[in-house]
Amino acid sequence: MIDNATVPVINFDGETDNNVPYYEVTEQTLAPKSKVKLPISFPFQRGFPRYTPTLEYAPMGSIAGGLGESVIVDEVNYFTNEVIDDEPEMVYPGGTTAEMVARLQQAINRATEEEMGGVVRMAPGEYVLTQINLKSNVRLEIDPEVTIKMVDRALFSAGRDANNLPPKLYNIEITSTHPTKKFTIDVNNPVIFRNSIPFRVGFVENFAISNFHVEDYYSIFPSVFIVADSDTRKVENNETYNRIAVKGVVQNATNTKVATGYALVQLFSGRQVLLRDLTAQGGLTIRLEPGSGKPNDYLNRAGQNVGSITDIRMINIHNYEGMAAVFLKPHEKIIDNIWGTNITATDSAFAVMANASDSDTFTRGHFSNTRFDGVIRLDRTNDEAMADIGPSSMYFVTDSERVGKRNYGSFPDDPSGRRKHTKPMVPVLIASAMNSEEVGPFEKGRYSYDVSAADIQPSAELPLERPELVLYREDAVLVNGRSAHKWINE
Repeated sequence: MIDNATVPVINFDGETDNNVPYYEVTEQTLAPKSKVKLPISFPFQRGFPRYTPTLEYAPMGSIAGGLGESVIVDEVNYFTNEVIDDEPEMVYPGGTTAEMVARLQQAINRATEEEMGGVVRMAPGEYVLTQINLKSNVRLEIDPEVTIKMVDRALFSAGRDANNLPPKLYNIEITSTHPTKKFTIDVNNPVIFRNSIPFRVGFVENFAISNFHVEDYYSIFPSVFIVADSDTRKVENNETYNRIAVKGVVQNATNTKVATGYALVQLFSGRQVLLRDLTAQGGLTIRLEPGSGKPNDYLNRAGQNVGSITDIRMINIHNYEGMAAVFLKPHEKIIDNIWGTNITATDSAFAVMANASDSDTFTRGHFSNTRFDGVIRLDRTNDEAMADIGPSSMYFVTDSERVGKRNYGSFPDDPSGRRKHTKPMVPVLIASAMNSEEVGPFEKGRYSYDVSAADIQPSAELPLERPELVLYREDAVLVNGRSAHKWINE
């Protein structure tokens, strides 16, 4: 019984965009001698202070909603909440890295054994963590006041164990305890181009990662790396590359200082994945590119349809001061059913860009049934050269950027020192097709994608120097102004 006290009152206050109930918590002071019965149960761990929430909001739970509810877009189910836990286990910061890792990993190990799955909540504070191995039927809810400092190559890893090839994992979710606020991951690298993978997803079905911010420092690897859990054999036609992630969501995420050639999210493999409300500074926001395309790339040597990328939905994707919001390159794979809506960029080279495979090791692949609608726009806000480019995108720079330059090395370095900087070019680059009428030789991996339903817009701020909205492969020009004939036809 509570007498003459101030108690929290939880009020239903609408729903998020995903139809998830959102609750505001206010306070109500009870009059003297008034009595109410309130069940209060805050989990705690021996040796740590009893958990006292700030009561600014009620924990959100799954992005899908209640048990059995799903994230459905365009009649496709991308994630279903299969976990319910009335008594989530709290984990707290403090102590050594080994102690913090042990507390979190042990809580996850206990949660996976619960009959209806388990929820683990990370209390506010700073955590310093090595790799955490996620398990089936577990939701990790992280307070938005949490910062996690990485001290290992990977942080959260699910279904990726090439040495043992364990069974598929199911029903894994990582989210914030707030419907919109993000927790933070600091890659904690003082030197550029170190290996860092905040989230690694392998042989998993039904997963969701949401409401996070990654503070990067031009790391190697994407922040969310969706990759097959293959074995380590260096052989062709390796069927273990079919151990891929299926049915997942990555949404409401931001990433700063992404290295050119890497991304907030990259799929090497995967099927039926929703990527929504994502923003990255530098590099790429989404990179649909399986492997490297080099001779030692055994993902691509496994076959055109083994471990490929299919059924990907992208909505509200943005990039700034980078190369592009969405990048497409198939190498050997046949990549099918890709759909993007509202793809924008600011002071980047492009909003959407695609290139053909340049490999001579294997049969060149292509994208099929790939389309974009909604708004595609590239904004320019200043006259600085802040857009990332690689050697092939150099062929499409503006006329003013060619002045005084002889080759790719003449362009200023980007912050990572591994690529170059130039000014924004055009909203859409289709360097995988010769022009709007002719795709080009199929054996050379030429393909196009459909932007006929998109509202392709020039900059809404300062005008772009190039008047075109879409460029194609045959538009490639050397820095000296001559046609890049050799590259166009390679």
